[in-house]
Amino acid sequence: MKERITNPKTIFRAVVIITLLLAAIHLPAQDWELIHSFQPSQTLYSIKFANEDVGYTVSTLYNGSTFNIHKTEDGGISWVDQSSGHSATRFKDIFIVSEDTVFMCGNYGIVIHTFDGGETWISDTVSANEDHFFGVSFASETGYVCGNSGAIYKTTNLGETWEQVAPPFITAIEEIFFLTPDYGFICGLNFIYYTEDGGNTWTEPETFPGATVNWWLREMSFPNDSTGFVCGDMGQVYKTADGGKNWEYMENVPTTESLQSLVALDENVIYSCGYAGTVMRSDDGAKNWQLMSAGSSEHFYGMDFTPTGKGFLCSQVGQVLSYFDPYLSVDEMQASAAVKVYPNPATDFVTIDAVEEILKVEVFDFAGNKVCEQTQNRIDLQNLNPGTYFVVASTSAGRMVRKVIVR
Repeated sequence: MKERITNPKTIFRAVVIITLLLAAIHLPAQDWELIHSFQPSQTLYSIKFANEDVGYTVSTLYNGSTFNIHKTEDGGISWVDQSSGHSATRFKDIFIVSEDTVFMCGNYGIVIHTFDGGETWISDTVSANEDHFFGVSFASETGYVCGNSGAIYKTTNLGETWEQVAPPFITAIEEIFFLTPDYGFICGLNFIYYTEDGGNTWTEPETFPGATVNWWLREMSFPNDSTGFVCGDMGQVYKTADGGKNWEYMENVPTTESLQSLVALDENVIYSCGYAGTVMRSDDGAKNWQLMSAGSSEHFYGMDFTPTGKGFLCSQVGQVLSYFDPYLSVDEMQASAAVKVYPNPATDFVTIDAVEEILKVEVFDFAGNKVCEQTQNRIDLQNLNPGTYFVVASTSAGRMVRKVIVR
């Protein structure tokens, strides 16, 4: 005969555990999934990827440790800590020249770089005034850093030497972005300037609709030489279609949170993230946006995408989140009302009905890994873990993608 459990504390713990398990089973799937949390908790200001597998993120640690650089070589699944040589120093931005050549800038006028994938990091005090650096950008071997008190420094030999560049006026410069060694931008509190001669002279845009209150512009992204975007505080997004000579305020942003990072994958597809777990996406050149769900409500400071559509976010408490955009990984994908995928959510199987002949079906997980490929229209899901997947069906009329939740 089995002994009955009568201890109230034991019964209470069991009820709590069962409740949490049931809640987890029914939690809605997130667009952006939490894939890693660094310990101790640390603010990650930037995350950048060199390719599908190799990426870097950097934090501020105040526990005496200098291992505040983190590198992945498997697309964010695992991370290896690297020493920057500095503790209690905020590194604000990363620029990846190649898989092995990476630059980071931080407080006290420091720029660090590696030429061997992080096996060794070389530290330079670029600013004798110890200005805090906020942004770094390279075009070929020419690079720039920017920071407070109008600090701009330039290298033409991949960081071997640096020289000071005169700013248009003395103020903190939040972001610096160069399209070519000579043509680039700076922005900050209510301003954008551009240069066409490597920083010898700076010019204000012909039109730039300023804000009615003080706010910071945080990050720029140009998918080509003509089209560019910049995001900032209070949900501000601006767009240029003529290489930065004129800027347009984009009105339909669905948030007033501070937007800290923005990535334009092409002229139409743009992502941005910011405070309070804010992530949003536009597929029409920033005219309209859709808020996305994320597995964290913390402040997001950095964002990047790999060429095949794997996205990454980093947060103020050391979290890394990931998202897979199947529209970027499959060419000429077309959603069609003539294609149905059911049931959704699914458990054991999912069926695809299409008017046209189905040539191939592929299933991707949220990280962009292909987990299944076949030619049948009935997909066996029994070996898949619960989560969000993307079903990509190639038909004689084109390709389509559907998000499927597996329980």
